[in-house]
Amino acid sequence: MAEVRLNVPYVHQVRNTAPEFDGNWACGPTSTVMALAGYGVLQPRNDAYGQWGWYVSNVYDVNGVTFDRTQPDPHGRWAGGGYGACIEDEMCYGWRAVNFAKAHGVGARAVCPADYDTVVENVTSGKPVVVGTTVHGFGHVVLCVGVRDDGRLLFNDPYWRKPGQDIDVYSWGELGNCPWMMLFDRPLPAPSTHAPAPAPAVAPDPGPAANEQPCQKSASTKVGQGLLEIDQQRFVEAFVRNGGEGQLGLPAELPYTEDGLTVQKCPNGYAIVLNILFDDQSTLHSQGLSVLQPAFVLTEAAYNKWREAYSGYPGPLKSPVSDEFVNPQGKHQISFEGGYMIWDDGNLDDVQAYRWPNGFNSWKAEYYNNPGLAAIPAYIRDEPEINYEFSEKGPENGSLGVFANMFSARWTRQAAFEEGTYLFSVTCDDGFRLYVDGQSLPNNADDFWKISAAYTHNFTRKMSAGQHELKFEYFDAGGKAVAKLKWQKQ
Repeated sequence: MAEVRLNVPYVHQVRNTAPEFDGNWACGPTSTVMALAGYGVLQPRNDAYGQWGWYVSNVYDVNGVTFDRTQPDPHGRWAGGGYGACIEDEMCYGWRAVNFAKAHGVGARAVCPADYDTVVENVTSGKPVVVGTTVHGFGHVVLCVGVRDDGRLLFNDPYWRKPGQDIDVYSWGELGNCPWMMLFDRPLPAPSTHAPAPAPAVAPDPGPAANEQPCQKSASTKVGQGLLEIDQQRFVEAFVRNGGEGQLGLPAELPYTEDGLTVQKCPNGYAIVLNILFDDQSTLHSQGLSVLQPAFVLTEAAYNKWREAYSGYPGPLKSPVSDEFVNPQGKHQISFEGGYMIWDDGNLDDVQAYRWPNGFNSWKAEYYNNPGLAAIPAYIRDEPEINYEFSEKGPENGSLGVFANMFSARWTRQAAFEEGTYLFSVTCDDGFRLYVDGQSLPNNADDFWKISAAYTHNFTRKMSAGQHELKFEYFDAGGKAVAKLKWQKQ
């Protein structure tokens, strides 16, 4: 299959839309606007945030049609344009996106569900495809703009793309459930970019089936082969997260069970490890995010050292709760349920293990490698304050072994207060819960446990003199991550 990449401009639903508009719910309108820009039916603008993002949320006219229907964004601000046309009750509906495209003179139709072969057929014919997915664990709309020669698909993902990243690549299995797609009736007017490749002598590979990673198609053994579908998906996610075939190599053997863990070895000296007993401690997230404890990747040498020196899972460290990483002191580290193991690069003979701290001067901070505070923390430490704008690599630029996206944290402490009324201010992206002496601020603990752009929320509470227990819980679903808490006597 020769690689195909369509010429469609990119718009990020938050960074490239109007600053007074919160685009966190605008994946569907943004994907549709990108397609319409590719068809040349929108005029480019010179806004500071980009040429096309204005059409996502602002009222405008095309072909005598005014797109003045409005819908509230996450902050309750009413927005028109593509957002008002496509959104209802915070969701993008395929039929609304179709009507929005048709009003611009571009024929379109919604098809349920989406399927891989139809997407590939349309893209190779020069027509982009808007696809509703559950990529990264919850509903998200993306625009397919190409197909690679290995069968994976190229996307303009309006949310998950990082600044400077060229294109988003997903296998069909990584997209999760795909309940609908929007197909256009004609190719883009501009010529598509085709990577040079000879015409295939045989029928092209139709690409991977659902839940299959294309990078595995030539291997005799697949990542997670033979496991339950959910466990195989966790193995695949760990494999991709840690560099995939290029870094780990394709496994040559099936997963096996060892001391309560499921393990699969990769030929480049790595082991994928999953504690299936964590399932009993996993919960569902109110926003539909996957919160199962993931599988983790360790170098095979570190995996063997953990088993030999510390008795593996039955031993005092118990099961891994992070991938192998480099900590703030420049040492290699793996975090476990009961503590952590550190060593200098390449010097596992001098490995040392420590238990997690159990005494805290201010905030006890617990970070989790899932967005639902599920199972066991991946990192525990004492922190003087909660005042974070996390980088795109995650907490401490990834040096805590905590994921860049889809992580959560819990901070707890005892704090002294004078008698009086206090203003508590919380700034978060995405969700939070705040408790004082076990009582939620606000009254409903889950009011702000949802995907949201950074916003400051204020709460007042009368406090008696003395010590009070504070608990602050937080999750990040992707993109920008902010967690801040402060209080002041009025």
